[in-house]
Amino acid sequence: MPSKDDSHRWSNCMFCGKPVGKTERSREHVLPMWMLRATGDPNRLIRIEADPVSGAEIIRPASTFHFPACRSCNERYGKTLETHAQKAMEALFGGKSLRVGQCYRLLDWLDKVRVGLWIAYNTLHKESFPPKFRIDQRLGNKDRIAIISVDPHDNSRGFGIGGTDNNVFRTTQAGIFLRINNVRIISMSYESFISRFAGMPYAKEMFASADDLNTLLFDETSDDYDLKQDWREFAMPGATIIAQSVFWPGGHMADARWQRYINRNTVGRLKNKLRVSKPEHLNRFFQTQLISNAEGDFRYYARPQEASEGWCGASKQRRAVHEDAIRVADEVRGRTKPYSGD
Repeated sequence: MPSKDDSHRWSNCMFCGKPVGKTERSREHVLPMWMLRATGDPNRLIRIEADPVSGAEIIRPASTFHFPACRSCNERYGKTLETHAQKAMEALFGGKSLRVGQCYRLLDWLDKVRVGLWIAYNTLHKESFPPKFRIDQRLGNKDRIAIISVDPHDNSRGFGIGGTDNNVFRTTQAGIFLRINNVRIISMSYESFISRFAGMPYAKEMFASADDLNTLLFDETSDDYDLKQDWREFAMPGATIIAQSVFWPGGHMADARWQRYINRNTVGRLKNKLRVSKPEHLNRFFQTQLISNAEGDFRYYARPQEASEGWCGASKQRRAVHEDAIRVADEVRGRTKPYSGD
């Protein structure tokens, strides 16, 4: 059970983590209202989760699954990220392609939803150890991947969430599955786990510090800096993968460690123009450009406005593979109805 000293933290803002006064308080819908409306009646009853103690299912109206947030934070995310995410998802619903810039926004939105759900479940359970970070501190700051498929034959409406009723999610928020109408997405994010495929420096092993178990120590390597084509760990028939490697060089410029991350092999892969003239310029997160197999082979996409044919740039060949996979699955087990809570 949480201590009395921790009790106030459960009413802190989901975005910045600061205490929220009554005059500044607003409601953050972890499952955004635009998504609830796009998938059915926003006030329909849905299964939130199973009670971790009694096992009883918790059922409530979808629109009431909200948590405290600063009004300014909520409005900022609503006007920017949610607006862009809605447009991206609507494009996917219609089987249209996404520009690279939209893919960045979609990855950000998936971070927001995944971390938001993790904070929400921690809040509902009043866990003994409140979250050490909120959405602001985590969005876009770790390696991340989204595995996306679209079923052009699925005209049903509804959404489903998977992967949250387990201790791995409750302790790390590392991954979730989302089904939103005819779109299926697996979203995962964790320290260094995409970098090895992206041809970037990565951690071969991680260790908890003996002095502080919350501090991770890394045994790092850089291999040959080649972007790998074998991503079988994330393979799904016909799915399009979008991913980013994210790193923090850290340390002082006299520390040669940062040169493993920023050198002639990596500079051209960075999303934003490199600017390192002072030690403090290294103490931030760096993101690579988008990585995707949208056109067959995995490659880096440098231009934000770039787009290809199909879902998230999926080629006609990849689309055909996806449709064949769905057709075979349908013959074997029949249509899979999306969970909508109705």
